[in-house]
Amino acid sequence: MPFTVALLHAHLKTVDLINREISFHLPHCYKFNILDETIFFEVIKNGLTPRILTRLVQHFSWAEQMKAHVIVNTAAILEPAVPICQKFVSTPILRFNEPMCEQALTEGHRICVLGSMDQAITAVADLLREVAGRQNRPLQMITKHVPEANEHLGMGDSDMHNRLLVEAVRQLAGQCDVIIVAQVTLLPLIPTLKYHIDVPVLGSAEPMIARLANIASSRTPTPLPYHPGEAGTKEVTLV
Repeated sequence: MPFTVALLHAHLKTVDLINREISFHLPHCYKFNILDETIFFEVIKNGLTPRILTRLVQHFSWAEQMKAHVIVNTAAILEPAVPICQKFVSTPILRFNEPMCEQALTEGHRICVLGSMDQAITAVADLLREVAGRQNRPLQMITKHVPEANEHLGMGDSDMHNRLLVEAVRQLAGQCDVIIVAQVTLLPLIPTLKYHIDVPVLGSAEPMIARLANIASSRTPTPLPYHPGEAGTKEVTLV
């Protein structure tokens, strides 16, 4: 059986973004997607309630039944729930932002968490603190919340959304060693952000794909190639 990844999404936009990256870098990986957007809106409104945790365990358990080798939670706002859900599922559940946090700590100790959604920033900031504590690394963290960008995006003005985030990055000059982007939906903007500041700007996709490649290599007799490749990645999305 080929190396199989289950991806749990809470936002439709992340399905295409993440699948495209995995298809590009791990073309021989089989993947399937579980999309539950109602979780996103319920967590925004009420937080991680017992009802939400039960639904997440159901999704993860179903992924396990489908013989996934690993499960990836792609939603930052759901990452605090992963350690709890892992107690009920034997298949490893990966937090999409964790490899990014680990990489950021190798770049420097002054780290900025950037985003337009407060809940995502808080979740990634908490994860960064957890990783720093586990690795016994120094951390001086700042957060940069740009709520106006999200408001403009909601009104369909993506240009103003992007300009506000670029301006926020410019304001961070000299304040940090590395910037991490808290939302998967902002990944397409990273090349633009990098152009406007002379420090690394990290997204979550590339570090996670490298992590998946390492896991795949340890499970298969012939390691999966980690490079741009054929469009042969198998995928299915369940909503």
